[in-house]
Amino acid sequence: MNLKRIIGIAVVGCISLSSIAFGAGSGQASTVSIGYYDTYANGSVVPMYGGPVDVTGYVNPTYSINSCWYEFKKSSGVLIQEVEAAIGFNGTLYTVPSVATADYQLNLNPDGPNWNSVVANGKAQN
Repeated sequence: MNLKRIIGIAVVGCISLSSIAFGAGSGQASTVSIGYYDTYANGSVVPMYGGPVDVTGYVNPTYSINSCWYEFKKSSGVLIQEVEAAIGFNGTLYTVPSVATADYQLNLNPDGPNWNSVVANGKAQN
């Protein structure tokens, strides 16, 4: 093989790999947990770079007497999506198909105004 062809194949391969890695997201995760007497919990703020975001969670059935809202937001406070999880829920709540490059966080909010009585955790993974 001549040198020009090898270089051309290498350049195309590098571009393909970089576009796959960029489209897959940042790999970052916003994690959060909430205790029984807490009325709200803010997750860690993390940068996310496009791609899908999976939101997973667990609402402890032994120590919870209330359901919990999983709120995926931009760090500016703009709500992207929220879903209520029932007592005993464990798994994937929803997937946001694509996010703009920004800082995001997952927050937990027991159902009702200033309510508590939930032990839960969650993760938003890019």
